[in-house]
Amino acid sequence: RKQPEFKTIHCHEDARIAYQWILKNGPDGRAPADSLFVAGDSAGGNLTLAVIAWARDNGLPAANGAIALAPLTDATFSSPTWKENAETDHFLGPSFAPLLKTPAIVRAFIARFSSGLPSNHPHLSPLFGSLKNLPPTLIQASQHEMLYGDSKRYANKANHQGSHVTLQVWPKLVHVFQGFSNLPETDHAFELIAEFVSNNK
Repeated sequence: RKQPEFKTIHCHEDARIAYQWILKNGPDGRAPADSLFVAGDSAGGNLTLAVIAWARDNGLPAANGAIALAPLTDATFSSPTWKENAETDHFLGPSFAPLLKTPAIVRAFIARFSSGLPSNHPHLSPLFGSLKNLPPTLIQASQHEMLYGDSKRYANKANHQGSHVTLQVWPKLVHVFQGFSNLPETDHAFELIAEFVSNNK
């Protein structure tokens, strides 16, 4: 389910259902998968990090690993790089820089209306929840994108709380540069993702 017809929390519910289904259904039919990885980019990266925390909190088997490409981890938009990198992120900058000029209370209202939850709720902002006992996680981001601060803050907090999060950073690239298939940096990023999967399956 997607917005605007549904709220963000409905996306989370669908992801949880999918996670539970995959635990019981591998690629060869109704049998547990040999390994499970959760992955997503941007808002999907947010969903990835929320789902692995939800699985932990509900006593479900942990994924072998999680991969989040430039995830939104703080839906209050309080990371300094939202403003600092607005001019260097040519993907998000044109759309989101004007939004940041609106009062924080207005942004909070919009988030509450569209999601059904306050913007600092851990389901929307994984950064504000417990980051203990999470599966190995790989985060990739550009140092010059608006969401870089979200990635850095999440990785720092998770590692401080004892989880193993690897943050890989590239300079002078836009948000989710991995979607541009003609970049050598994209090839490098996917090689590192493949290595992460191979080491954790």
